[in-house]
Amino acid sequence: MHKECFYTTHQVYDSNHFLHQILSKALAIVSQFTKGSRLHDLSNRVLLNFPEVDQKTIIAKELNKIQLNRKSSSYTYALELARLIILNYSPDIASGKEKMLSLLFDMNELWEQFIIKQVQQACVGTEVSVSGQESKSFWGNNSLRADIVLRIGDRTLIIDTKWKRPDKSSASVSDLRQMYAYCRFWDAESAMLLYPGDNAENKFKPYLTDDYYKVLDIHNTIEHQCKMGFISVLKDGELNETIGLEILSLLEIH
Repeated sequence: MHKECFYTTHQVYDSNHFLHQILSKALAIVSQFTKGSRLHDLSNRVLLNFPEVDQKTIIAKELNKIQLNRKSSSYTYALELARLIILNYSPDIASGKEKMLSLLFDMNELWEQFIIKQVQQACVGTEVSVSGQESKSFWGNNSLRADIVLRIGDRTLIIDTKWKRPDKSSASVSDLRQMYAYCRFWDAESAMLLYPGDNAENKFKPYLTDDYYKVLDIHNTIEHQCKMGFISVLKDGELNETIGLEILSLLEIH
């Protein structure tokens, strides 16, 4: 025996460990199933900067054995999400055995994107052009941004989507002022505040102002008007597939 030699135990800090392998696997799955989307590009960017790890087949048994400590507790949320992605299952809510991951969505943004897609589909093959999130300079570095702008020839119409339903079925003064500003800056004849809810027969009402728009130094009078619109997402318990057409009807586009 060599007395100058002795055994030691030590830890090796290596990026190629099981937790990173799980996250890498989840990112690869996201990239595979989101081609052509912004999420696909984002997941690929993360993978590009991710540590190089072994590509392993991850099974539920291995995931269930993971025990995090003080040093690895920061992985908790990412591992919960990766677990749901890899195993591709729905949590067992009834039995309460499966931990659920809270996924929060900005319903205002989701509602806006849903409505613009429905309107665009309804306008395919027509003379109506639809654009979303148009902006115009307002004051200094500030700008106005309209949710949805529709154009038919020389007519312009504005839709502002609102997920939260108004109190007492009446639009707030701030929302009405916002719609008036949209009408002025886009030379729009009509603007509509669109809420989720049962369809209601609301009529356009003009703003009590004398307005005009200017073309080639000629001042043309225009009567800006606004209304509240309500659209039902469900019909007979199923997703309403005619939402786009119903919105065009609310705007009196036939």
